Amino acid sequence: RKSLPKPDFSVGQRVKSRWMGASGWYKGFVQRVNAPSSDSPRATYTYDIQYDDGDFETGQRPNLMKLLTGEPPVRVIDFKYWDSWLLLALLLSGLCAAAAA
Repeated sequence: RKSLPKPDFSVGQRVKSRWMGASGWYKGFVQRVNAPSSDSPRATYTYDIQYDDGDFETGQRPNLMKLLTGEPPVRVIDFKYWDSWLLLALLLSGLCAAAAA
């Protein structure tokens, strides 16, 4: 696979985005950057957006996004793999509590 160009946006950046391709612009931040899914020259990065009103969108295209200048970035913790660890910890703590009873 050839080397990928740099993405247009990065995790935590504040953006305006057209939710679901609608005409209105909504404020939010980039939750995750998704690499192109093919080697096609037309393939591009997509972005998962957490909107300020609580909505969430996956796979947003960069042509439907604008950088919000003057707003500080958001610190983002990616829980993509944490859910498995959390579940394991909860199961183990429950087993330990049951064994101690």
